[in-house]
Amino acid sequence: MSLREFLESTPIGVAKTLEAIQSFSDAEAGAVLLIEPPAPDKCFEDLPRIRLFCDGDCTGVRAFDPISGPFRGGSDIGFWVQPGQQRDFFLVYRCGDCNHHEKRYALHLVCTNEPAKNKDFEIWELPYQLQKIGEVPKPTTPLNKRIKKLISRDWELYRKGADDEAAGNGIGALAYYRRVVEDSRDAIVDAICEAMKKLHANEKDIELVRASTSSQRFSESIEELGELIPKDLYVAGINPLAALYRPLSDGMHNRSDADCLELAASVRVVMDAFGERLQAVLDDHDRVEKALKALERFQKD
Repeated sequence: MSLREFLESTPIGVAKTLEAIQSFSDAEAGAVLLIEPPAPDKCFEDLPRIRLFCDGDCTGVRAFDPISGPFRGGSDIGFWVQPGQQRDFFLVYRCGDCNHHEKRYALHLVCTNEPAKNKDFEIWELPYQLQKIGEVPKPTTPLNKRIKKLISRDWELYRKGADDEAAGNGIGALAYYRRVVEDSRDAIVDAICEAMKKLHANEKDIELVRASTSSQRFSESIEELGELIPKDLYVAGINPLAALYRPLSDGMHNRSDADCLELAASVRVVMDAFGERLQAVLDDHDRVEKALKALERFQKD
């Protein structure tokens, strides 16, 4: 794993073996540089640019540049780590688009082996493990804010589920997402019925879908009524309600944390895609309806 991949995706508390450190000097003395100190006119160019979700003005995935690291403050001694020893340090990154939102890392480095000399080049290599002690703002999974209107009452629970997912807490993430899906059932079905009206669905079909919320076996009734839901609202050709409620009805008691994490991520992806599709149908219809009314007005003039 590279340092870039580690910073972008590794949860707090998880140690990873990264690519070998390389240094052109002092390896024989048993000390190896993590990163060579930059020249006065350079700013940590050896630290990688990373891509993170900017929750500031950008609200999207952006490139973040390093603005501080082990050598901040004009240190001329570098950042040395003895084989078999450990050290803590900090990194600070800033969004390259808004130039405002920052990500701060507290990292723990452990050198794992004696240095080995590369036979082809005068380079000494030392494998090491890196662990995140902390991360501010705390890591989270990017959410599609277009569905905020759909699950407005449970949006904060949805965000907490995303935080647990990013931290690798599968059972916690799944519990939050399941709570949101179940509590938002009426709002989701109401939105589907509104979309069905705009798509000129049969009124009887709309009432059947609406009545499904009162069923004690909701997941089964959704399966049976799946053909009534317009294909415009399907995600990848699949009834999204059935895809969401079927696995959640099985519970999480017999699943491992890893399985829950995978299931939670899948629930979020389908939820985001369905919310996006649903909102797009409603927005497109309203936009077209407004345009048609404008055309009618000009024709009368």
